Amino acid sequence: MGRARYLLTHDLGTTADKACIFDDKLNLITSEVMDYKTYYPKDGKAVQRPEDWWSVFCTTTKNILRKCGIDPHEIAAVACSGHSPSMVPLSANGESILEAVPIYADLSSKDEVSQLMESVPEEDFYSMTGAGQVPEQYSLFKMMAFKRENREGFDRTWKILNTVDYLVYRLTGNVRTDFSQACNTGALDIVKREWSGKILEAA
Repeated sequence: MGRARYLLTHDLGTTADKACIFDDKLNLITSEVMDYKTYYPKDGKAVQRPEDWWSVFCTTTKNILRKCGIDPHEIAAVACSGHSPSMVPLSANGESILEAVPIYADLSSKDEVSQLMESVPEEDFYSMTGAGQVPEQYSLFKMMAFKRENREGFDRTWKILNTVDYLVYRLTGNVRTDFSQACNTGALDIVKREWSGKILEAA
């Protein structure tokens, strides 16, 4: 068995996962792209299936390892990136409560934006979160819409993850995020570098 000297990367884009393997000089060894579907069930909705992400992740990983003949034990690290924000509600047993979850392109939470802005003015929301996107894109408002539309499912929710965090959870069993992902929730106070109690209470 050779020493671990390869980097496996996955980028879950809007329509596909791109998997790559690099050597320890960051030379690209091989790559593969595999599509998954986005569903548009009604106006403003845009959803994907977390199980599709995981299935494609596993398939592309197996394919590129087979293609270049690298032993999996030679993979030193796995790095993931992906589209964001999204909203994956997990139950206590670690399964997504929703078969298909809202992704960043889902703009159906306009009522939730209006509701929050009654308590947290837009200028305050911006100064706390640095929000530079259309508000409806943020995980916070998708979470609020989920609570309104499916209270039973919301009450069963253990954790809410973004796309990349979900992959990390499936790989490791650990719930983790970083500041780049947390910024895309619309609930992080970027000055204090902590979750905003004011925003979460208003939500």
